[in-house]
Amino acid sequence: MENQEFQKTINYIFDLIENGMLQLGDKLPTERAISAKLGVSRNFVREAIRSLESLGLVECRQGSGNYLADNIKESIAKSVNLMLLTHKVTRKEVFEFRRVMDKTICSYIIKNGMSPDSKAAIRDTLSRMENAATRTDEMLADRDFHYALLHATGNRLWIALIEAVSQTYQNWIEALMLAAESEIIQQITASHEKIFNSIIEKNIPVCLNSVDEHYDIIDDIHI
Repeated sequence: MENQEFQKTINYIFDLIENGMLQLGDKLPTERAISAKLGVSRNFVREAIRSLESLGLVECRQGSGNYLADNIKESIAKSVNLMLLTHKVTRKEVFEFRRVMDKTICSYIIKNGMSPDSKAAIRDTLSRMENAATRTDEMLADRDFHYALLHATGNRLWIALIEAVSQTYQNWIEALMLAAESEIIQQITASHEKIFNSIIEKNIPVCLNSVDEHYDIIDDIHI
């Protein structure tokens, strides 16, 4: 019975989301209102909401109420970090995921095209990396290059997932690039150019090889 009341509350909140009655950032009905609506104990309502909070789906604001969290990427990032801390996944597996996803992203763009704005955004990151005055500028341009490719797909699920995973390893990438010799940074910049040019030329084999070349350079940096 206890599990039924708990699940009934979870299902009710999910139904509100599915029916469009609850949007990201919206305030949830009060525990009292949900309890009265469903005919379940407020204790089970509170427990269900706290469970959603622990998953990052609900934000509980002191003195204000409970809100549908507008930070899905942060929730995913926390889950990935927890998996890393508990050794459910390794740093190597995270990098392998990004390598494969970059190949998927580039192949998708070649097959489906991208907007002039997306092309301009990617070109801008390449120019920034080429003309960077500091290593920090180079790191930011490198990050934004991959984000610009990702956003060029327009796939919101990919964007949410990959940006979340990116939060977990951005510090690793920054540490690697800080440790890299200038020659290595030049190679990374050149690999970005190859990736972009092969996309423009719609050459999938060259593009996939260029992505591998890029990640091979990263893998070879030792810190």
